[in-house]
Parts: sequence; C-alpha cells; structure tokens
Amino acid sequence: MTEPSRPAGPDPATPPPEATVVDRLRASYAAHESRTALRDSERALTYGELGAQVRTAASALRARGVARGERVAVTPTRSIDQVVCTLAALDAGATVVVVDVTQADRGAWIMEAAQPKVVLAHGSALTACPRAEPLGALINRPAPSDDRPTGAPGSRDLAYVLPTSGTTGRPKLVAMPHAPLAHRIAWAQDAYPLDREDVVLHAGSLAFDFSLWEILAPLCSGATVAVAPEHAEAEPTALAAFIAATGTTVAHFVPSLLAEFLTRTGGHALAGLRVLLLGGERLTSELARRVRAVTDARLYNQYGPTEACIDVFSHELTPEDLTAGGVPIGRPVAGVTAAVVDEDGRPVRDGVPGLLRVTGNCLAWGYLGAGASTAAAFRPAAGGAPGQRWYETGDRVVRRPDGICEFLGRLDGQLKIRGVRIELAEIEEMLAGHPAVAQAVVVAVRHPDGTEADLVAHVVADDGLTTTELRSRLVDRLVPAAVPAHYVLRSDVPRLPNGKTDREALVAEGLPKQRDPVTNDGPTTETERRLAVLFGELLGTGQIHRATDFFGSGGHSLLAMRLIARVRKQLKSPVSARAIFDHPTLAQFAAHVDRTTDVRNGMDHG
Repeated sequence: MTEPSRPAGPDPATPPPEATVVDRLRASYAAHESRTALRDSERALTYGELGAQVRTAASALRARGVARGERVAVTPTRSIDQVVCTLAALDAGATVVVVDVTQADRGAWIMEAAQPKVVLAHGSALTACPRAEPLGALINRPAPSDDRPTGAPGSRDLAYVLPTSGTTGRPKLVAMPHAPLAHRIAWAQDAYPLDREDVVLHAGSLAFDFSLWEILAPLCSGATVAVAPEHAEAEPTALAAFIAATGTTVAHFVPSLLAEFLTRTGGHALAGLRVLLLGGERLTSELARRVRAVTDARLYNQYGPTEACIDVFSHELTPEDLTAGGVPIGRPVAGVTAAVVDEDGRPVRDGVPGLLRVTGNCLAWGYLGAGASTAAAFRPAAGGAPGQRWYETGDRVVRRPDGICEFLGRLDGQLKIRGVRIELAEIEEMLAGHPAVAQAVVVAVRHPDGTEADLVAHVVADDGLTTTELRSRLVDRLVPAAVPAHYVLRSDVPRLPNGKTDREALVAEGLPKQRDPVTNDGPTTETERRLAVLFGELLGTGQIHRATDFFGSGGHSLLAMRLIARVRKQLKSPVSARAIFDHPTLAQFAAHVDRTTDVRNGMDHG
C-alpha cells in the first residue's frame, strides 16, 4: 500500500470527540488546501502552505525539547510569522505564554513565573531578550522527513497563559485550558457563522484574548485571516486602507478605538462589513448610532473577563438600543450560567443591581502559580456538580425582567482604558516603590466629551523627582495603557474626615492643564522639524517648540504608539516603543531618533 501524498488528518465533517482547536485546524488545513488562509499587505499563505509551515515549526519545537504540556513564550507583536509560530506551539501540544519581553521588569517576572521552554520573538524583542529565538528559525528550515502531525493536546491541557492586572503590583497569569477555547470558537460559529468567503480582520494584540478568536475561528472554518500591519490599530487611516484593500467582512473593535476610527476616517471602510463585533468597554447608544450610520453590518456587543474565555455574554443590537442610554451586554452564551448576587453571595431580584458571577464551560483553570488568588476568585459552587466553580467577576450588572443584563461598572478599583483592564492599585504600587515617593494616588478622569478617560497620577514626593522619571519607571513594569498620561507632583492629597484619600476630589480637579514650554525656541534640525509636524498632527496643535512635552501637551499611550509607528515609517528609524516615554520633549526625542538611526546605519554598513 502506498503512503498518502500528505499526512492523513481527521475528516473535517466528523471532528473527533472533545475536539480541540488543534484537531479542527488540522482538519481545515486538509479540507481547504488551495484557499487563502493568511494574508497581509505583502504576501499570502494557502491552507496547504500554512499547514506545512505549522508542521515544520512544530517539529522544530519538539527538537528543542518542547513536549506536550511545555510552555512556549511568544511576544504580542503581530505578523504572519507570529501567527504561524503560535499555531505551531499549539500543534506541538504546548501552552502559549504571551509576554512582552521589551518591558524589562514585567516581562522578566512573567518569564520567571511561567518558565517557558522556548521564547519566540522578532524585531526589537530579540534584542530585549537574549534567549529569544527569531520566528524565522522555526519556519525557514527544511521540512522534516516525517511531518505527520503528532503531540496534539487534550481538552484539559492548557492552551494559553495571558497576563492581566494584579493588585500586588505583579500581573496575574490567567491559565486557560483547551476545552473552554474550543467551546467558545464553536459557539461563535453557531451565533454568527463564518464561511469560506469571509475575510476576518486580525488587528488585535495576542495580549488580548479576543485576538485568538480573530485567528482561530476563521482558520477553523476555511475563511481568510487578514493580518493587519504592526501598529495599524494605532493608525486609523492605515487600518481603514487595509480593511478596504483586503475586502474585510468581519472585524472586532474596542468602543473607544472605534470612536476614534470613525472620527479620523469617517468610517467608510466599515461599509463592506457583514459582522462587526464590539467589546472590551461599555458601548454607548451614541456610538452605536454613529456606527449604524456607516454600515449595515450585524452589530454585536460582547462581554467577558480574561478569566472566562474570550466572551461569556453577547447581544445583537436592536433599533431600540440606538435610542437608549447604553447598549446591554445581553444574555450568557450557550454553556455559561450567570448569577447576579449581593455582597453576601445571595441572589438579587431582577431590576436590582448586583455582582456578576459566572460558571460553565468557559472558566480558566486559575492563576498560574497563585493558589490564594485562584481560590479567592474561583469559588466552589454550593450544591453544584463536583468541581463546579463560580468566577467572581467583580463587575456590577443589573438583569432586566427579559433576562438581558446591563453593565454598570466595577465594584473595586478596576477599569478599562482603551479596552485594557487596569487596576489602579497596581499602578499606585509601582509608583510608591520609588524611594522618593511618599504617596501615589491614581484616578481616571474622563475627557470633556465623555468618549474616553485618561489616567492621572497624583504623587507626593521629594523635591527633584521628575514626571519623566516616574513615567520611565512604569514603562518597564506596566502595559502601555496603564501608564498614566498625566502626573501631578504635590505636597499632599485631599482627605475625607475619616482620614482616607478623597479620590472624588482628585477626579473633580479634572485633567491637568497642558503645560506651556519653558522656552519658545522652534525646531532647529531637520529631524526636529519633521517630528514637530508629527507632534502637531497627533496633539492637534501647530505650536510645537523644542521644549514641547508630548505628554504634558495632551499625549497618552495610544498617541505615543501612533507616533512611534509614524517615526518608523516616515523617518526609517528603528526607535523602540518606550523611546517617547523616556524622551518626551521634541528636542530630547529628536536627539534619540538621530542616535538610534545612526547606530542602525552603522550596523548596516559595518
């Protein structure tokens, strides 16, 4: 009997019992061999090519000692090669650990806690982590002599580990098994099915669990994943052009980023969408109306903490939602049970606000290496099945008589900034760790138009401490969205009669007024002049001087990422993402860009 021309895989029409996403992906590589699986602005891979590259990279991982249950670290930088290597890690039976190694302290802590067998990276991350291997080292190698798929994970094995905020100043590492991931992908295929003609936008970072749906759901169904250029999410016009060029039909947006996308592009690129998914933040009716004005796509508002795989509530928008005060998060998805309880854990009546807890085939295993935190957040379900647990979300909701839930906010100091879950206590802990800081209080202050909020750090500290020093300290320890845009150095903070910090008074102070430069000297070098144009475009002002402070003039983390993307593209400078945080004035940043470019040119000609 002759060997088949390609590795035998499961029949896509009859996936195995308790099929994982790896089972479904392997079936899809075979069933859709000639169709386009991945594409970006420059190249594309068919399903057959993708399957071959995944098998080659998985074989390379196994040769490096990666066995089923081992951990493979990947950086959240988006590219086709990153997708291939992430799929290869899963195919090898490994657990994918997402870690940004360019954040020195935070990245080092995650690496120590997760103990990955292999670290895969590209670009600046290779320099930041000496043990990291380039993605191409796995992909660009001879195919193994026997490339039949092996080592597939089981449904109880861990699929991925994602860091999220922690009140102790250290991130919590959410460990998610394969079973909830497979269930979530299957549920979505029933709720808003993808077909082979769909093109699904992958514009999220792997640090967000919804990006896994952007990759896995289309590849399990024969659709195409359009991998947006790095930093495209921070450049609305570039993202709009990519959506139009790829014929994207399905996309996901965080509401605050969608609002900016609409403002800066008009939203015309959304006209061709069939499905638009929204989540990560509260969705307002006003934004929903703006979206409906530019697209007839089916609109879904979704909710889910990282600890409950991707999304556990979903709601398709109705005409009534466009005239209400806010859009509900809807009902639990299939396989998920939710309860609304008071602070003592007793169920509350419909119409009464309470705390949301969820259970079912959606829950993470817990927090990696943190038994106490796991026990506090994942509680045994009294009277439930053996091993059944409730996850205490900490979110306040109200359930209407029709069973639809509305999101009201957090019980604690957590909030979402541009879709990223932030714990104020974590930021305060990092600031208070500076030897010159006596006290730090961080509050979120909404912009006058109410569309988004900025973090403001009020710091009581010794004389001589600068906001640049504080900001640089946080860049290595926190995700960019958690780095406050504004800092107020003060002698004390307002107090309530009981001695506690009066946070409401600090919120009432609003956003600090933008500081005028200490001098009015205009740009003097070619780099300063080109950067002044970029500063002006992003900050919305033409009055840019050498002493203009990017953050002191209204900049924040998203604008900083947009600035870096434009500098890399327009000035051909390989500046790091943290450069503007360390060198916030025009003169400082221009000097750094010149130094970085000179070093790169020297290496190119050395």
